[in-house]
Amino acid sequence: MIGDFNAHSSKWGYKDTNTAGKEMENLLNTSVLELLYNDTDPSTYLHFNETQTTPDLLLVSSDISANTKRIILDDPGSGNRPVIAKITLTHQKRILDPYMRTSLNFKKANWGSFTDMLERNLHEERIGFSQHPDKIGKIITSSIINCAKTCIPRGRVKRYKFF
Repeated sequence: MIGDFNAHSSKWGYKDTNTAGKEMENLLNTSVLELLYNDTDPSTYLHFNETQTTPDLLLVSSDISANTKRIILDDPGSGNRPVIAKITLTHQKRILDPYMRTSLNFKKANWGSFTDMLERNLHEERIGFSQHPDKIGKIITSSIINCAKTCIPRGRVKRYKFF
């Protein structure tokens, strides 16, 4: 999303914070959107009294934020510098995890051992909740998969009916 939000916040160069700025900060704190802003970028609004601000913001989904660049063009004469989002899409081959293709026999699983091992692994990881949510999710997911590999036997349940 690119827009002239007129949202004042010290996080993107304003000296004060207005209601729209508080709402925008709340949106950024509660969603997967990230603000692409750099203090060294030029301001996007040039006021007639020669003050400069950045009301034009670029919000990007966290899964493409690393591939997105914010470009601010020169002023065409209107006092507003256009903001462009350059998204570089990379073609990646999808690699399937071989574990996901393996069937698990949940009826023969040792659930007590699985629970104990999972709790022990998660306590050893010392998850910092100040980290990015995607990183926390990957840590928890890898712990669950590692415990499942040791506590849940491979193989299909005989005469299994999915309906």
